[in-house]
Amino acid sequence: MLYFLFFNECVANNSSDLESIENNPKIINDIPSDMYWFSFFMGLLKDVKENEKFVYGKVFAYHGYADFKINKNDIDNLESKTQGAIRTIKHNISIIKYSSDYSQQKKSAIQRLYEITGSNFDSYEKWDDWFINNQKNLVWSNKLDQLVIKIVMNKL
Repeated sequence: MLYFLFFNECVANNSSDLESIENNPKIINDIPSDMYWFSFFMGLLKDVKENEKFVYGKVFAYHGYADFKINKNDIDNLESKTQGAIRTIKHNISIIKYSSDYSQQKKSAIQRLYEITGSNFDSYEKWDDWFINNQKNLVWSNKLDQLVIKIVMNKL
């Protein structure tokens, strides 16, 4: 609690966000890049800003929003973005499995899966089958802004 009071005091005294990050590293949580992307895809980030070195803002956690920062170079890692998207897929497939057929939560999860994969299924079984069959070959495409299935051709 003292850390949050101190952070609020810095903001109240018009300290710059950059000064708060660089001078008080304990008050802001560093997050791994795959967690950043999971949170991004799930819509759990807010008040996101950036400077030359960091992206920072608030991320929703079990107890509410917490301040975070991440090095900008870490976000550009394609493998991390892929892993964050795959984690998002797993989470949303689980939501579909345990949600009632007509719930808004299920509709939102299906929409999120469509946005990340470009595939459109309406049931847990179809999404689960798709994921089991493709998970080892999924890779993020910045050009298409979604996960794609990498096809490996065997030489004859």
